[in-house]
Amino acid sequence: SQEREYFELLVKLEKYEKKDIDLSKTIERIREIAQKNKIPQLTVKQMETVSEWYVLVIKNMIMLPEFKEDPLWISKKLRRKVTVAQVKYALSILLELGFVEREKSGRLVVKNDNLKSSNTVPSAAIRKHHKAMLHRAGEAIDEQSLDSRQVSSVTLQVEKSKLPEAKAAIYQFLQEFNQKFSAKDGDAVYQLGIQFFSHTKPSKQGD
Repeated sequence: SQEREYFELLVKLEKYEKKDIDLSKTIERIREIAQKNKIPQLTVKQMETVSEWYVLVIKNMIMLPEFKEDPLWISKKLRRKVTVAQVKYALSILLELGFVEREKSGRLVVKNDNLKSSNTVPSAAIRKHHKAMLHRAGEAIDEQSLDSRQVSSVTLQVEKSKLPEAKAAIYQFLQEFNQKFSAKDGDAVYQLGIQFFSHTKPSKQGD
């Protein structure tokens, strides 16, 4: 799709913009797709706050009382699912985009705690984020004890006409759950994900 092409072209631009490579055609194609599809011309770093799962996790970790601005400590705290280099990159992105700022004392604080994905973020970046979180959830089943995780599901028949209502109910639950259990003085960072998808292929006329 053009949306995926747009995302991949931005990655290419970020990768080669400081090298002696003619990127004029790449830049022109990015502008063409953005104008045609009314996509804001976001930078790769802005999209990676969503697409790279660990960036938002590290942002939340900064608010933990025990937080240490030590890439090795952060890597260990995240069960070594991220490298020290990735931690450094995440911190630089958060600082550069203004989601995190440094106080006079040198301590990092979260400036913008209301970072949400929206229609301004290409879906390719959001899909990458969701896939990574699903992978983390699969690892948690094997690596975390029952008292520190909750994994459950239900298989059900659904009327297609009620899908919008069902999706709205899931969104409302997420908002209510977040309002009730999200705590600025929390001592751990958790991830809540709900998957609602079709097992069966859509029926076609004559099938």
